[in-house]
Amino acid sequence: MQGNKVWQGIEAIKNARAMDGKHPLVILSHGIMGTAMAQAWLAQSLSQRGYIVAGVHHPGTSFFADDANDRRELWRRPQDISRIIDDLLSDDEFASVIDSDRIFAVGHSLGGMTVMSAIGAGYDQSRVDTICDDTPDDLVCSILDDWNIGKTPADIAALEQDATDPRIKAAVLFDMGGAQTFAPASLAKMTTPVLIYGATAGHVDLDRNSRLLAETMPSQTTQYLEMSDYAHFDFMGLCTENGLDILQKYEPQVVEVCTDGRALRAAKHSDIVTQVTQFFATQD
Repeated sequence: MQGNKVWQGIEAIKNARAMDGKHPLVILSHGIMGTAMAQAWLAQSLSQRGYIVAGVHHPGTSFFADDANDRRELWRRPQDISRIIDDLLSDDEFASVIDSDRIFAVGHSLGGMTVMSAIGAGYDQSRVDTICDDTPDDLVCSILDDWNIGKTPADIAALEQDATDPRIKAAVLFDMGGAQTFAPASLAKMTTPVLIYGATAGHVDLDRNSRLLAETMPSQTTQYLEMSDYAHFDFMGLCTENGLDILQKYEPQVVEVCTDGRALRAAKHSDIVTQVTQFFATQD
């Protein structure tokens, strides 16, 4: 299901109904130009373990909805998460099987920033301006500038509004970017349990992102795993047998998404699933 010549699909039963009883809900938020299927490997594993999983196509920053004006409205990403929760809990079929006390969120890359906003991290434009004036070549600063983020008073007000959704009881971040956009005071007072993954072989600056979160957020509710030899794209799906060759031939600028993207990545996925499910299990 949802596979192609580069990305390996997952097994799924179309229109399947949830088993009787109450099940935890997990919302997945993808990274830049990703899709709701970017972490389908995790969705499949979680669903096999009794979770209901919903992925988001974020307008503007999705492969299927790449729009400059929607990208500028970055504050809508955490709203997407809350809207999906609203929709599922108001749907007769899903509301009857979702355990509303066990709603979790997982975000990769920009999705991690999105999830953090949804659990109480406060965007701080003045901090962004200071950091980006000093380090304009920083990856996050470059993206914010290219996307015209926070360029008007109205946009800044929208970015800095409180997007907290108290229904989210715990969160997992996969090599997130954008942590330096949050006010340290908002991070220090967060109470939602968070499991943070930092990829040492990735291209995201850990000191300004995952490590910053781990150092600033309350130690009693924050777990940090710095993954040796993990790359940023190891948190995406498995590539097909020919995926790497296809990218090398037709899209060499993004070939890294499939580097070591089969057996090695599958082993990492197995470890991640174990760690994430153990983390969620402790949130009862």
